[in-house]
Amino acid sequence: MEQYLFHNTRSTPDPRLRTLQKFHLHEFWQVDFILQGSGVLNWRTPSGAQDKLTFQGGDAVIIPPGTLHQFVYAERFNELLSVKFSSEHAAEEPLRFTEKKIPFCAMQIIEEALSPRLMGRAASLTLVNEALGVIMSLFLLELQQQKSADSDFVRKIKEYVYSRRGGDVRLEDVGRELGCTGKHASLRFRQETGRSLKKFLDRTRADYCARLLRTSDRSLTDIAEQLEFRDLYAFSRFFRRTMNESLSAYRAKRFDSR
Repeated sequence: MEQYLFHNTRSTPDPRLRTLQKFHLHEFWQVDFILQGSGVLNWRTPSGAQDKLTFQGGDAVIIPPGTLHQFVYAERFNELLSVKFSSEHAAEEPLRFTEKKIPFCAMQIIEEALSPRLMGRAASLTLVNEALGVIMSLFLLELQQQKSADSDFVRKIKEYVYSRRGGDVRLEDVGRELGCTGKHASLRFRQETGRSLKKFLDRTRADYCARLLRTSDRSLTDIAEQLEFRDLYAFSRFFRRTMNESLSAYRAKRFDSR
């Protein structure tokens, strides 16, 4: 169930503020309603791969917890209503809803419900949480539609790799899981996705490594054992190769949570 935490309105009346906001992350969900203006949401996976979403007035952007992101505004004046909330659901990347009526109807409900003139606090929060639940349902539906675009072969590969939760997965393991050779799995994965299966395995494992380093207080040795590395040295070498950074340097980082 979704639970409202807080909200704020962001505006950039000064063009010098367009790129002021640096990359940051937070531990709550965030839905930004673009009231006016346009720009780009840049975001990164824990392994450092970068992607972006463009947005404009009328769009709604949903950002999952732990997503390193940055807003870059393109207009002289931009205004956004940003609502922060918690949810039992998890996701790996942000999504944008383009000029859809339902998210903005939900936004209007949220705005009205948060007005102290209309109702008591308990009734207000109940209504806000219901609206956030609608938004999250749309988000999950969009994710499901994206996943269904994968072939059954690619979907089975992803499900198997994700189920290993950062453990050691090799090409031959994938092939054995799907009843073929590792080479065949690699060739078909590239044909259907345009991506290297080996790089997908490494990136997925690196993302899981980075997430544990950010959120767990366990020792590096314990994490290396959980992720099925031969030893701490092998863990360190893999992390530096995929992240271009040492384990200790990455763990020592602290990102803003604005």
